[in-house]
Amino acid sequence: MYYQGKTYSTIGQVFDEALRLAKNGTRSEIEHFFKAYAMACSNDNGVSIEEGIRIAKGNLGYFSGYCDNATSKLIYETYNTCHPIWG
Repeated sequence: MYYQGKTYSTIGQVFDEALRLAKNGTRSEIEHFFKAYAMACSNDNGVSIEEGIRIAKGNLGYFSGYCDNATSKLIYETYNTCHPIWG
């Protein structure tokens, strides 16, 4: 994924930026980042943007499952997602 002049090669890098924005970003920054990530998911998987959004939310929700409860809750609320298996 390429966003704001940076390349994000791993889900860890994407998640770190998503978390940084969830903590300190504006709603506009968060929305632009998420749209870029969803578009990257769409392009990388050869699917529609709607499916890219579903993939992006699932990825952020899944990865947040490895974090403490407060971090998971912040990601879930900021990106309107949940863990794709546990809900």
